[in-house]
Amino acid sequence: MAIIKSIYWEQNNQEELVYKFPFNNVTLGSVLTVNESQEAFFFKSGTLYDSFTAGRHTLSSANLPLLEKLINLPSGGDTTFTAEVWFISKLDKRNMLWGIGGLRVVDPYFQIPIKLSARGQYGVRISDGGLF
Repeated sequence: MAIIKSIYWEQNNQEELVYKFPFNNVTLGSVLTVNESQEAFFFKSGTLYDSFTAGRHTLSSANLPLLEKLINLPSGGDTTFTAEVWFISKLDKRNMLWGIGGLRVVDPYFQIPIKLSARGQYGVRISDGGLF
């Protein structure tokens, strides 16, 4: 199993809201790159340990202090531990379409079936990735 040294999300689809980094064998000393329109979150055993905003971050016990208690840090070496890295996109998602159709209602006065439908569009913006 390869040790992951670079963690990033190259967001090709502007409509994606969330991305889970596909590998979970993270090494202290790995580089986490978070784009301006993203926020990254570290989870260990289902618990949120830290969040990272835009920039390039070298993972160490200094910026992940809670992990130091959970993993065995050898002196002078890289330690591999399992953790999930989730990315949240903070781009505005506009012109998302919704619709419902084919609903049949009988007019109570004329007793004629009427076909109803509704359509629209909406937008989404995630301002607080941790709350999301």
